[in-house]
Amino acid sequence: MQLLRILCLGAWCLASLPAAAIVSMESLHLGAPEDGFSGEVELQAIGASGNTEKSALGAGARLQWHQGRNTDFVLADLSYGESKGERDTNKAFLHLRHIYQFRPRYAFEGFGQVQHNEFTRLKFRGLAGGGARLALGRPNERHAMLAGLGAFWETETLEQTKGTDDAGTTSTWRASTYLVFKYHWNENLKLISSTYYQPDLYTVSDYRVLEAASLVVTLAGNLALKLSLNIAYDSRPPEAVERTDTTYRTSIVYSF
Repeated sequence: MQLLRILCLGAWCLASLPAAAIVSMESLHLGAPEDGFSGEVELQAIGASGNTEKSALGAGARLQWHQGRNTDFVLADLSYGESKGERDTNKAFLHLRHIYQFRPRYAFEGFGQVQHNEFTRLKFRGLAGGGARLALGRPNERHAMLAGLGAFWETETLEQTKGTDDAGTTSTWRASTYLVFKYHWNENLKLISSTYYQPDLYTVSDYRVLEAASLVVTLAGNLALKLSLNIAYDSRPPEAVERTDTTYRTSIVYSF
């Protein structure tokens, strides 16, 4: 019921926001979150280079439910844009994750994700998997570092475009590894970095690296200014698609 509640709220946010950009998988809290529902809503100025070249305005949301040792959260992204009368952005993203805190430093997690991106020829990607996460060192009120190790099954379908011959559906297993670093200089200035490495378990030269970094400055109460940089690298991208996508944004964030 808790996860269903989050999904309904996520759907409502997607319906009410004209554009969205993905927010970080990790919240900015240190230590266990408070029980109950919480989240973030962002208003953003977005710039992008790589497969999508544009500047635009957008919005994003992250919704979370925590109770005892269990945490469920959903990330949702739905972006559409036009430049000079032509569509230049058309993508969607939905990520669900459940975390069970087995011990103070150890947790198990399961996750599922679906996404689409017209400008990387990605008609559909769906994945499901799980793993374990470990708190490195001794987390405190100022900093924390988390490492994750797991695997997921992935299936994706590429669009056919002129001059390419790799369209169709493929499936594979990938490792899921990540490192998350959070640092609070003080109550008003926070840094978070999430780095992901996802190699194909059958062909290790086929891998993806993703970096999501944010600097957050508290403005007043629940409002903050966030500066974000996201970099996605694919060692074997689809034909006619660049290996690296870089997105940078400035956001006003409301937390609740």
